Amino acid sequence: MAFISLIPLLSFAQKLPRVPEDWRKLQQDTEEFTIDTPLELKNDGKKDAKSSRKYFGSINGTYLYVFSDPVKSPNNLKIVTRFVNLSGKTLAEDSDLSKPTRLTFPDSFGYWQNIVMLRSKTRIYIAQTVSKNENDVVASRFISSFDLGTSLPDLIKETEVKPDAAIVQSDTTQKGDGSGVGQGSGRGIGSGSGNGSGSGAISGGIGVSPTNPVPHQTSPIKILSKARPGYTDFARFYEITGTVVTRVVFLATGEIGTVTAMADLPFGLKEQAIAAAKRIRFEPAYLDGVPVNVVKQVEYSFSLY
Repeated sequence: MAFISLIPLLSFAQKLPRVPEDWRKLQQDTEEFTIDTPLELKNDGKKDAKSSRKYFGSINGTYLYVFSDPVKSPNNLKIVTRFVNLSGKTLAEDSDLSKPTRLTFPDSFGYWQNIVMLRSKTRIYIAQTVSKNENDVVASRFISSFDLGTSLPDLIKETEVKPDAAIVQSDTTQKGDGSGVGQGSGRGIGSGSGNGSGSGAISGGIGVSPTNPVPHQTSPIKILSKARPGYTDFARFYEITGTVVTRVVFLATGEIGTVTAMADLPFGLKEQAIAAAKRIRFEPAYLDGVPVNVVKQVEYSFSLY
């Protein structure tokens, strides 16, 4: 009995994300900061002293960032500050960063944000992590290793966030792709593509009334049209890509029922996918001439170009 009781624990342990062991120190000739990272971070390739720069990457669902701004034109700082304020916090763009500033809080999308801001004589640096777990080991090590020759302040925790609808507005001025791919009966159901310009508002279900049933008719649902999910401003800024998997109930009435996210992405992309799924138009499935409810997975892929 003792051996059998350990099986659930072993199975649970096997499902836990593996903590990376191959950490390295990121230190650029053009920068003054150092930070430990479990992977090689991408960067935007800018090296001149007057440009803002971005270093970013993700591992096991944890997103890692370092932003670098010239003091006179802190472009990255303005966007990060806007996100913090829309998340229910208060941070002025002209905040005194002569001393390190650190925040940690859950955003309105269910992700934990850790942000540290440091300033040298010529540049402003921001380290940020985005993760589903408040006590994410990778995020903690990444943030705690951020250094500019000064010690970090004590952690300021805030647990209550007032969601702001403005945080999920779509950006229609830049290109991106939010294509949708459904799955059902072993084969894809419909297709869709987008340029990141879809609406971020979550609308109600839109359906097509069932046609007159045919005796003994048995057929799968038929997708008539599929809405395109859009990118949010912040998802684009933070370079978020990947797939949102939704579970959609296609009702016998020709309407969309419950839509839930089984795998999601931060900065409002889950909400964009759910909104798109609710706007699918379809003809219901039939079983022996009677329309029936069907549950299917629908995937929405997000990519930037």
